[in-house]
Amino acid sequence: MDRAEARRRRRRKGHIRLAVAIALLVALVVGIGLLVRACACGGGSPEQASTTPPAEGQAAAPTVEATQSPKPVASLPPLVGIGDTVRFQTPQGAVVRVTASDFADPGNAPAGAAARPGERLVTLTLSVTPEGTEGSAPVRLPFKTAESFLLISEDESGAVALLKGRGLLGAAVPPGQTVKTTLAFSVGAPKPVRFVCTPVSGSQPRSATWELAR
Repeated sequence: MDRAEARRRRRRKGHIRLAVAIALLVALVVGIGLLVRACACGGGSPEQASTTPPAEGQAAAPTVEATQSPKPVASLPPLVGIGDTVRFQTPQGAVVRVTASDFADPGNAPAGAAARPGERLVTLTLSVTPEGTEGSAPVRLPFKTAESFLLISEDESGAVALLKGRGLLGAAVPPGQTVKTTLAFSVGAPKPVRFVCTPVSGSQPRSATWELAR
């Protein structure tokens, strides 16, 4: 009985040692696994982990506010339609708006205008307005002769405006005030197709053309 009991005790001790060894082995494996996982998760490269701080004292980019500059005047002779407006800059730097409208063929003859024998009168309305602030000095209109206003027919013949008064020629007009004049032209059979306005030399643009048919 003593020998059998001794053998049983030795077997129990062996089992206990084996269980302890297995537990230690399992703990070691688990610990190694956790360590490897922690290295994998937290081991990003320094370039990825770091951020570039803004330069010290660096000022924000300034905000450029849009400023409204005067609308430029066209330098090339524009081609527009009847009823449209063209802006001319005079040699003195003033700007006048010119609108040709109400073309009539035949037209009602204004006072003092008469067609040449065998021809008829056609008319259009010319409105001229100097730009500028109210109260500024009057602007000298950039027209000196009737040749500033020419009607071109489909055969390319030209008719000069019949100007009896001097309402447009060299007049000084306050800014914002409109001078409206009926221009009459004596034309033959060919149909008028264009109206050309040419201000004094040094103006921009040098001339403007209105198509009479829309």
